[in-house]
Amino acid sequence: AQKRFSNGRWSTDVTAVVPLAEAMTRVPAELAKPNGKVFIRP
Repeated sequence: AQKRFSNGRWSTDVTAVVPLAEAMTRVPAELAKPNGKVFIRP
């Protein structure tokens, strides 16, 4: 499924794009937002 997102066949709105190095500190707050969806960038 991830390949479908990466090549553009699927898409979704996200609240934030978070670098992997910051995921542990930033993701909880981003997910708490209304309709919070987070993309963790490698």
